[in-house]
Amino acid sequence: MIKLFKEALKYNPNYTEAYYNLGNAYREAGRTEEAMQAYQKALAINPDYAWAYNNLGNAYFDDHQYDQAIGMFTKTIEIDPGLVEAYINLGRTYNAVNQHEEAINAYKKAAAIQPGQAEAYYNLGNIYLGMNRNEEAIIAYNNALNIRGDDIYAYNNLGNAYKAINKNEEAVVAYNQAIAIDPEYVDAYNNLGSLYDTLDREDEAVALFKKAIEIRPDYAITYNNLAVVYFNRQEYQLAIEYCDKAKELGFMNTAFLETLAPYRVKQE
Repeated sequence: MIKLFKEALKYNPNYTEAYYNLGNAYREAGRTEEAMQAYQKALAINPDYAWAYNNLGNAYFDDHQYDQAIGMFTKTIEIDPGLVEAYINLGRTYNAVNQHEEAINAYKKAAAIQPGQAEAYYNLGNIYLGMNRNEEAIIAYNNALNIRGDDIYAYNNLGNAYKAINKNEEAVVAYNQAIAIDPEYVDAYNNLGSLYDTLDREDEAVALFKKAIEIRPDYAITYNNLAVVYFNRQEYQLAIEYCDKAKELGFMNTAFLETLAPYRVKQE
């Protein structure tokens, strides 16, 4: 596609759409600097091209130039206040620099313009969850799910929000809904297993952790979680084996490794 758009520009050097599409092609190919240049050329021809500002902002975001990205998304909104994608991108960028209230406002504006925008509600829920504003997260995730009822990530995070406020039955329902939609979704198995472990439903926790590992044998955190269950059951050899496997896969639980150290000595 890059070659095609370059050919078009040979015949018409002022072809705004060709520069814009060339920018998109460069960005898709991971050639961020060239994408920026193409978008900037499109804007030199048409300074009111909202989508070019928006995608230039995306290119800056890809390059971790967040202040510039915020500037581009703000300019996009100035030109076209109804462009929902710009608000979502602005929210994403504010969130990346931990300006959470600004991100919340951006996502709320996106949802106000387009009430059927599930992504805005989902991202809003994620921010609230990260800020421990769990009741607000629950509302946001449910709004997202009312629009897009097969979103396994929204169900999983809804479960996390319910778990955080000890609404355990609701959390179980949410995790199970994610699993029902995608039986291969290991995060939901792991999170439901962790919840069952806290509720002293250890056998169910073990079964869920093992299912997650069966689906994804390199899922390091689940090996650690299994190790903790076995340690609490005083099955120390299994605890050591699963903890060592988690470490081998890159999950380093230093405190737990230290806790296990005396039991290694005893077994030797």
